[in-house]
Amino acid sequence: MTDHNKSPLSFEQIDNAFEKTVQSFLNDMYPTTSSNILSNRAEDLNQIIGVHKGYKYQAISKEVEYEANCFLLMQCALSCLRSTFLMLKKFKDQDNVGAWHSLIDAYDYIDISIKVIDIYSGHLEDKEKEELKQTHGIYIIKQRIEKLENAIFRPQKIYNSSGLVETIGNCSICGAVFHKCDHNEGDIIMGRLCRRVNREIIRADHAAIVTDPKDRRCIFTSTFDEHGTSIDFFSREPLIEPKEENTYMGIMQVFSDIDID
Repeated sequence: MTDHNKSPLSFEQIDNAFEKTVQSFLNDMYPTTSSNILSNRAEDLNQIIGVHKGYKYQAISKEVEYEANCFLLMQCALSCLRSTFLMLKKFKDQDNVGAWHSLIDAYDYIDISIKVIDIYSGHLEDKEKEELKQTHGIYIIKQRIEKLENAIFRPQKIYNSSGLVETIGNCSICGAVFHKCDHNEGDIIMGRLCRRVNREIIRADHAAIVTDPKDRRCIFTSTFDEHGTSIDFFSREPLIEPKEENTYMGIMQVFSDIDID
């Protein structure tokens, strides 16, 4: 039964609980953790993320921007943890491409959390900013992900990049046609990240091989071994259907997006 007389949690209480929650999940974030625990932790995070979305929407409705932005930070940090647990689970299941995509999801989420930190740390001296990067939990999460990437995945040195001609789309904050509003892509305002949504692809203009892609999900999924045999990029197993020399398989475009609403 719900206790309607119970006082609502303060922002400080929610923040303290968030820090403890993050630490408890980090305790299980290892490649040796069982598949069952990885799945359960990802499922647990689904519910916790929903709760923090609720906090964010409340702050937005009250127009308390600092709290709304902080709850966005928490939501994205928790979503980052969830993506990392999914990455580890998919890795155990030998779904290597899926694991890689979940890894990049995790990076995208945590980078939004870091954007929020940047908003409120701009006044700090360089030394203070470096100290923040060594001690703040959000940076510690990102460091953990980087270590997992280096331990699990073969280094990706080149990526695919598609040159698409598309409509400008709408602003995710105000809904206006993007060039007709006052928001800038990438800005965080009142708990929302400004993005261009509802874009439509008109045509594909070109494709390129790059070392610094816009989307690190666009990878080569096959390569060749030292004997010239075409193999899977991750597993190193020969392909069922061999490829001719200088013929590769890869991902050119990913249309799915992370959930930050």
